[in-house]
Amino acid sequence: MEKRLLLAFVLSAAILLAWSIIFPPPQRISGPQPEGTEQPQTTEKEEVESGRIGNEEVLAEEAESPEEANPDTAITGTGPTTTTLSNDFITVEFTNDGARVASYVLRAYDGDAGQPLDLVQSV
Repeated sequence: MEKRLLLAFVLSAAILLAWSIIFPPPQRISGPQPEGTEQPQTTEKEEVESGRIGNEEVLAEEAESPEEANPDTAITGTGPTTTTLSNDFITVEFTNDGARVASYVLRAYDGDAGQPLDLVQSV
């Protein structure tokens, strides 16, 4: 029986090795692009729709903002915030503290205490 187990391990390793050779993982492109690369061309209609032409105030704000000049600058928040989405049937509360759902309340169903049923248990 130990021979069969050893054979299973060897065959599994051979399959994984063959799979990585036949289907190699994609190569990651890191670092800034060389300056010789061209930017995609946009038409005047696309520029008008995006607000690049005909809106001098937006262009002035874009030129003056130092955060956009350095893309490596981290964007940080002031603290945890919650966002609530609701309709006639549910109310969902999201928080950026750990990127989680804080509560998911079903309005049409009552829990044991007679309150609308909350599917997220708080500890």
